[in-house]
Amino acid sequence: MMRVDDDAEFKALQEGFNAGTPAAGAVDLAAADRMLKVMADLGGSDLVGEVTALPDGLFYIPAE
Repeated sequence: MMRVDDDAEFKALQEGFNAGTPAAGAVDLAAADRMLKVMADLGGSDLVGEVTALPDGLFYIPAE
């Protein structure tokens, strides 16, 4: 499906994908909110709609 020429190319793509996978654990809500603001600044309502802050309950936060 990835249309690579050899195993080395496949491995490089796989490693690059895995490097971008977030670590397990709680979401940093402040960082997520900053990212939303960047997205809103760059893409406006076409990208984020009318959202200006992270909606309550967007991320599941397990009980401690």
